[in-house]
Amino acid sequence: TLWLKTCLKLIPFFIAYFLLGTVFNIDFELQLLTSAKIIIFLLLSVYIISTTSLENFLADISFLCKQNSEFTIYLAAIFEFIPLFIKNFKKIRSNPIHAAVNAISKTADESVGIHQNIKKKLEKTLPKRELANIPNMFLLILILLMILRMGKVI
Repeated sequence: TLWLKTCLKLIPFFIAYFLLGTVFNIDFELQLLTSAKIIIFLLLSVYIISTTSLENFLADISFLCKQNSEFTIYLAAIFEFIPLFIKNFKKIRSNPIHAAVNAISKTADESVGIHQNIKKKLEKTLPKRELANIPNMFLLILILLMILRMGKVI
């Protein structure tokens, strides 16, 4: 259902995309291919975000930066703030701009607790994870095929 909601939210974008493609005389096949790439990328992103825990995410990026670095804390904060903002936004039943402003302020009020929660999670030892696994290899092959297709190699 999450994938379906994502696709439904993209309908206005694709209508505008195809209309502009018609106005600027862009090849329809190229538009379809680009649309398919956008959909695949977004559906993979939705799947990854909805199935990954903060601990696993931090373990996956541990080769890039230290466990208690400011960058890691920043990424973890984003990981924690977005679902909280969405939850606060859905609670407010009013004008979308008013709801967004109120959701931002409510989320900001909870920032101290989120920061402490992140610090606790970062004090624990992160799980060891291998980047060379089947899903990652599948994704790398998919990205490689998309890049080769864009360069008209395939």
